[in-house]
Amino acid sequence: EQVRGGLRAVVADPAGTAQVLNIENLQIAGKTGTVEVAQGRPHAWFVGFFPFAKPHLVFCVFLENGGSGYNACLLARDILKKMLEEKIL
Repeated sequence: EQVRGGLRAVVADPAGTAQVLNIENLQIAGKTGTVEVAQGRPHAWFVGFFPFAKPHLVFCVFLENGGSGYNACLLARDILKKMLEEKIL
C-alpha cells in the first residue's frame, strides 16, 4: 500500500513530478524517469495506471532523447485528454 500511495502521490501531490497528469476523473498513478545516455539528451519516460482504486488501464510513454521525464508526462497528458474528448476513455 505504501508503494501504491507513493505512485499516486507522483501525480496527485502538487509537488509530484507528474502533477500535470492529475486529470479529473482518471486518478492516475505512476512513475517518471530520466535515463542518462552516453551521448545526446537523456531519454524521458512515464509509466502509469488508472483508475487508482481499481486499475484497468496501463500505459507507458518513452521519448528517446526526450530530455526530462516531465516531457513524457506532457505527451501522456495530451494523449489522454484527446482520448477523453473522443470518448475512448
